[in-house]
Amino acid sequence: MPVHVYVTVEKAEARYQVLPEIKLIENRGLKPRELRLAEIAIEENKEIIIARWEEYFKNRNNETGL
Repeated sequence: MPVHVYVTVEKAEARYQVLPEIKLIENRGLKPRELRLAEIAIEENKEIIIARWEEYFKNRNNETGL
């Protein structure tokens, strides 16, 4: 599963792939301005997002014995 994040604004949601590049995968109602702001925030926090992703799935796999 590729690294991705969800961005939610009220009832609208978008999903972005983070690696190998930031790419909008799905948009369910976010406005163009909201998408631009989300992309900026993801770019500025890319290393943190990746680190948390790896930490989450490492811990999850350890719990399930994978």
